[in-house]
Amino acid sequence: MTLPKLDDLIKDLQTAKELAVENSNPNALVTATMAQAKLLGLDKYQESKQEHSAPVFNITGIERVIIDPKTNEITRYDEHLIEN
Repeated sequence: MTLPKLDDLIKDLQTAKELAVENSNPNALVTATMAQAKLLGLDKYQESKQEHSAPVFNITGIERVIIDPKTNEITRYDEHLIEN
């Protein structure tokens, strides 16, 4: 007797999930889903390997600009106020 392969077990559990949905059996659906997660190692806590950078709080100012849609010319907002 040979042991089933991981792919075969996942397929069988997917079939069990489909049957659970067809028979409106949420407990069986959750059980099959958790069994798949365990087989795939997704039931264990995994520390994120992604580095997180600190939030940026060194904003020194916000410059308002006006962009002319016809010419794409950029004018500083405060210069626009002085001209008008």
